[in-house]
Amino acid sequence: MDGIVIARLDGEIDVNSKAELRAKLEPLISAKIAIVDLREVTYMDSSALTELLLLRRKRDGSDPDGNLQAMRLVVGNSPARRVLELSGFDKVFPIYETLEEAGVHT
Repeated sequence: MDGIVIARLDGEIDVNSKAELRAKLEPLISAKIAIVDLREVTYMDSSALTELLLLRRKRDGSDPDGNLQAMRLVVGNSPARRVLELSGFDKVFPIYETLEEAGVHT
């Protein structure tokens, strides 16, 4: 997993858990390959979407030479998939079913 950092998220992600979410996403800012695993998320609101966008902007800002790859979201069949599709985030971020599809080889 050379250069890959995975943030595994679970449960409900809403305004009440925003600080915890931000802390879990922080290590992804400078990762060559950043993967957010949302397969165990049971609920997410707009504050979760905002944090994903903020992370993308921070990654873009920390990479003036363009060395970082696009942030990848792994959703499986979780409720997060529907939220991402309804909000159009599936057009903004690469979406994958599994970690293997996202490039993680165990």
